[in-house]
Amino acid sequence: MSVYNGERYLREAVDSILGQTYGDFEFLIINDGSTDGTRDILESYADPRIRLVHQENMGLTKALNVGNRLAVGQYVARMDADDLSAPERLARQVELAREFPEAASISTGARVLFADRQEVRTPRFSDSTLPALLLERNPIIGPSTMYSRGVVLAAGGFDGQHRYAQDRDLWLRLAWAGERFRVVEEPLYIIRKHSASVSVVHVESQADSDRRATLAIVRQFRRDPKKYAWVAPAPLRNALATLSWHYRQAGWFGPAREAALAMLALNRTDAKAYKLIAAAAWKALSARGASPVASRR
Repeated sequence: MSVYNGERYLREAVDSILGQTYGDFEFLIINDGSTDGTRDILESYADPRIRLVHQENMGLTKALNVGNRLAVGQYVARMDADDLSAPERLARQVELAREFPEAASISTGARVLFADRQEVRTPRFSDSTLPALLLERNPIIGPSTMYSRGVVLAAGGFDGQHRYAQDRDLWLRLAWAGERFRVVEEPLYIIRKHSASVSVVHVESQADSDRRATLAIVRQFRRDPKKYAWVAPAPLRNALATLSWHYRQAGWFGPAREAALAMLALNRTDAKAYKLIAAAAWKALSARGASPVASRR
């Protein structure tokens, strides 16, 4: 767990891990340069399983990589400092890891607590659909994951270029490399959505990181589409079409065209792909102040 100025919910988060029914773990907590009461709260614990690291602020992505390097276990379970884990979370994940030792990551479902409501998120995917789903959205609840430390380190860890959405980038890279993912569907992780949440405060930066992460995979697929014949084609086509639209809306006209061209690698006669290519070109010309009609003539 990495924490930066998280005193408001920190004690509840820590207690939810220390109260797990599965107790054979090292609780590695990275205090990432907090300036509030975080350090005092953490140092008030005497549980021998806690291992504290105090460092200058580096940001979540780099702090997570520090944790991955310092951890000693075969698996690393993530935890955000403003969330909660149900008591049986780790036990269920360890049980599934023993059943599927080839799995690179095991996540859970989650309850999301908003100011005025709650919702349950239940991730569902297969080995062949996950790579496509990750292009369109992130079905994996990042801080609920327990992943293979060796697999993640071998993949280069979290990419330091992504200050936000670093988990989606990692899952994309692993899924498209053919790594296996499993999920405990029960909502064993509790997410708090509040005014200081990263997804609220840094929504635009997170969207930009998402676009860059997905574009890297689109280009990877276009270089050698036959290599990814195992990816379910229907979800992949839908995801590429959605990406093309989102890229275009964000003003990324070149990437919008690339995503549509990737659709043609699945079906050279895909009429929707050609429409998306034309729409990206039209928008690009309009953005430059040119007349699309005149240019077409």
